[in-house]
Amino acid sequence: MLASGDGFHMLLAEFPSTTIPIFSAAVAKQGVEYYIPTTGPPVFACSCCLDPAELQIARQEFTNMERLGIVRRS
Repeated sequence: MLASGDGFHMLLAEFPSTTIPIFSAAVAKQGVEYYIPTTGPPVFACSCCLDPAELQIARQEFTNMERLGIVRRS
């Protein structure tokens, strides 16, 4: 546990936005958009079945990431 008066706490208090993730679908202020150019056929691996409990957790996590705008359906 870090003491509340150490340098790390002081830096985090000065720049709180570094520890709070902000996900938005807003267009970048600079008008810059990034993309990954792809060529050739898709590369894939064989899928394996997840345990039903793990599958439910994975689905919930993907739904949450979709809601936050981190991922989107293709």
